[in-house]
Amino acid sequence: MVNNQHLHWNPNFPRHGIGQNLSHIRHSTFFVSDLQRSVDFYSNIMKFKVLTTDEENGSATLSMKNMVLELKVGATTAFAGENLIVGHVSVDVPDSKLAFDYLTQKKVDFEINVSVPKGNGKAESEGGGSDNTVGQAFIRDPDGYYLEICNCHLLTDFVLGLTNGQLLDGYQEGVKSVDTTYAATKLFTKAQVAKKRLKRFNSSSSTIAEPLPESDRPQEANPAILNNLIKRRVVYGDICQSFTEEQLGQILCEAGNSAATAILLMKERIKKGDATKIYKPPAYYVGKIEEATKYSPIVLDAGADEKGKHMAAPAKMSAGILDQSLHDKKNASTATQAFDDKNEDEEEIPFEISSVNHIAFIVSDVGRSSTFYSDVLGLQQVKRPNFDRHGAWFTGGNVEIHLILGNPLAPPRSTRGSEANTTWFVVK
Repeated sequence: MVNNQHLHWNPNFPRHGIGQNLSHIRHSTFFVSDLQRSVDFYSNIMKFKVLTTDEENGSATLSMKNMVLELKVGATTAFAGENLIVGHVSVDVPDSKLAFDYLTQKKVDFEINVSVPKGNGKAESEGGGSDNTVGQAFIRDPDGYYLEICNCHLLTDFVLGLTNGQLLDGYQEGVKSVDTTYAATKLFTKAQVAKKRLKRFNSSSSTIAEPLPESDRPQEANPAILNNLIKRRVVYGDICQSFTEEQLGQILCEAGNSAATAILLMKERIKKGDATKIYKPPAYYVGKIEEATKYSPIVLDAGADEKGKHMAAPAKMSAGILDQSLHDKKNASTATQAFDDKNEDEEEIPFEISSVNHIAFIVSDVGRSSTFYSDVLGLQQVKRPNFDRHGAWFTGGNVEIHLILGNPLAPPRSTRGSEANTTWFVVK
């Protein structure tokens, strides 16, 4: 259990749904194809402390400081790996540069994302400086699950709306246990109310826009509005990525220089099949931050009614899996052996995680998912830097939950919770 920790609930903001009964995130479950191989990776490379192992039932638990990682043998579900718009668990380290050196020494391939600014301003991917960019290395475990190693703690004050390290008024600490039957009854009742609210949100109708008659259209697009629409073309999954600068100007004139109407007209074009929804992932670096290592992911398109379901690309097998098949058990024992294949006289670079910073989920509809996490689960939404993808951030008490627009990868809804990767909350 996680005890005596600071929980990031702000008492000045109400929590809806079952929120008052949720304390914090206890653990996440990963299904793995080879238990020992995964335990070796997480304990020897990631330095997670092994808490329990049960080879007979194919399970193990490891400490990630502020929460627990549970490994269970079963069917794995991992992202393809052609871009960094992926679900992941992010762990904080005191020094990201030292962590990158450690990964290089251990021969763990990694990819560096430079698109997240340290609060306000621009990150390196959008023309900002490296001194205003959060350092993030993405690696993959032996089954292809993504882990982010970063100095995301630099964002904590910004995310929680704090300055100079101040604490929230009424900051909660620790966990108090209660009768689980009573808690389950209250959870069920509040969940029913929250589900009705979510149903009303999903059934709301959208507005249909019509272009102005040619005689009523302005001769030129408003430069300021057009420039804002053009800027949005760098944001992953933004509707403006589906149109050229010239097309954006034309649509803005058809909308009478109304940005809101222009967006509706773009949606109508995609819905009718007159345009294709485009997903252009941001570029990132492979191994080193230098122009020679810059990798530009392929541009993906999807039909309007498919919401990106066909965006998957062939796996780029790299970090952590050493070009092995995800399910190739024949050579599985070599997966972690290569990490230790270094000069015995070389002193190991120190590496230790501080805590889990966030768990990221890829969602097809940020608004709908945000309603679920706020109105059903009762999580509190927190501030989010302005960077090149759509999403929303929440606090789960001890760990943040990040929602990112993209192509969700999840088992069928008929799959039982005990048979899929899961995040577990503690009720109070």
